[in-house]
Amino acid sequence: MKKVLLLDYQHDLKNPIRKAVTGTFGSKTEVKGVMGALYTRMKSKGVVIPPMYFAYAAAIFKQEGWSVKHAYRFDEEVYDLIIFATSMPGHNEELEAIKNYKKNHSAPIVVAGAFSKERPDLFKEVVDGIIVDGEPEMAFTILAKGKTPFSPEQKILSFGQVENPDDLPFPDWEAFDYKGFRYSPMLKGIAVPFLTSRGCPYNCDYCHYMPEAGPKIRYRSLDKVIEELKYLKSLGINNVVFRDLVFTLNKKRTLDLCQRMLDENLQMSWAIETRIDRLSAELVDKMKEAGLRHLNLGIESPDPKVLKSVGRLPANLQHQADIVAYIQDQGLSVSAFYIIGFIQDDHESVQNTIAYAAKLNTLAAQFCIMTPFPGTKLFDELSGRINTEDWSRYSEYHATLNLDNLSAKEIESYRDKAYRDYYLRPAWILRHWRRLV
Repeated sequence: MKKVLLLDYQHDLKNPIRKAVTGTFGSKTEVKGVMGALYTRMKSKGVVIPPMYFAYAAAIFKQEGWSVKHAYRFDEEVYDLIIFATSMPGHNEELEAIKNYKKNHSAPIVVAGAFSKERPDLFKEVVDGIIVDGEPEMAFTILAKGKTPFSPEQKILSFGQVENPDDLPFPDWEAFDYKGFRYSPMLKGIAVPFLTSRGCPYNCDYCHYMPEAGPKIRYRSLDKVIEELKYLKSLGINNVVFRDLVFTLNKKRTLDLCQRMLDENLQMSWAIETRIDRLSAELVDKMKEAGLRHLNLGIESPDPKVLKSVGRLPANLQHQADIVAYIQDQGLSVSAFYIIGFIQDDHESVQNTIAYAAKLNTLAAQFCIMTPFPGTKLFDELSGRINTEDWSRYSEYHATLNLDNLSAKEIESYRDKAYRDYYLRPAWILRHWRRLV
C-alpha cells in the first residue's frame, strides 16, 4: 500500500503558523507587550485547525487505496509521497527543513498553499512539484491515481480550480488526531472546519483569500452538506467552523440550510464568517436556532473612504453597530477584524479605528497591519511602496508598506497599543469575562 504524508510543518509548536487562515498564506500572531503575549498564547492554544485542503487530500488519497498520515514534523517513516503545506511567514524554516530531509530521503515532495503558488521560484530548486491552482484538490486527484505529472525539468502542477464541489469526497478527519482540534473560547469541544461554498464575488483588492479561492462562487448542494454534517456527528464532532468566505451571501440558501439542520435535529454548534451587510435580525435569529454560536466579521475600518480605496464595499455604520449589538444581545459572540496601516492612515484615523473597536466591544478584536499579499490587486498597485521582500515579515503583524503619514515603527507601536487598550478596558472585562472563564 502506498503511503502519503500530509505535512503541516511547524518550526515553533508553541506559536504555530495557522495555515488554515489568511487564504493559506498563513498567519503568525506577533504582538509585543504583556497583553500581546497573553493574546498570542490564548490564540495558539485555542485555535487549532488544519488547512482544509489536507482533509480533502486524505479523502482523495484513501479513495485510491493510499495510507494517509498527518504530522507537524518530518519523521523517519518511508513515504511514497509528501504533500507539504507552505506558508509565507514560515517559508524560510520550511525550505530549510525540506533541504535537510532531502539529504537522506528520496520521497518526492509536492508543495501546496498560496505562497508557493505565487512564488514558485523560491521552491523549485528544492521540491519535486508545486501546485499553482490555489485550490489544490484537482492536483491531489491526479497524484492519488499514481501519476507523477512532474519532472526535474517541469515542476509546476496546474489542473484548475474545483468547478463542482459536490464532485469531491467528504473531508476525511479520521486520518487526523481530530480530537485535539479546537476553536476556543468561541466553541466548546472538538471543532473542525467545513465548506459549503467556495469563492467570493466581492474580490476586495487586499483580500488574501482571492489567490486561493478566486471570485467565482461555487455552492455545494444542501443534501451533501447535511450528509457531511451527519458524518461528523458519527465521529463525535459537534462543533463546526464554517469557512465559507461569506456564509450568508445567499440569504435564502442560508435560511434553507438552517431549516434542514433543524429538521434533522443535528444539534451542532457552529461559527461563521460573513459580511455585516449580509446580516439581518431575522437571519441571525434563524441561525441561532439552528446552532450558530459565533460570528467572525471583517470590520477593517470605520472610514468608508478608506474601505473604498481598497475595493471594499463599506457597510452602513449604523446598521453595523446595530447588528453587532443585536448579535451580542442574543448571547452570541463576535470576533471583529480590524486593519491599521492603510495608505491614508494617520495618527487620528488609527486612533479612531481603535476607539471604534472599543465601541462595538466584541468578545475578540484582531488588529492586523495592512499587508500586500502576492497575487492580490493591492500587491500590484502598491509595489512601489513595499519596503521589504523579507517574506517572513508578511504575517499581518509587521509594517511592510511605506506610508505618507506614519512610519513603520509607529504603525507597529499602534498594533501593540490596540491590543493593550482593547483588552484591558473595564467595559470589555465586565461584558466577556464569564465566557473566558
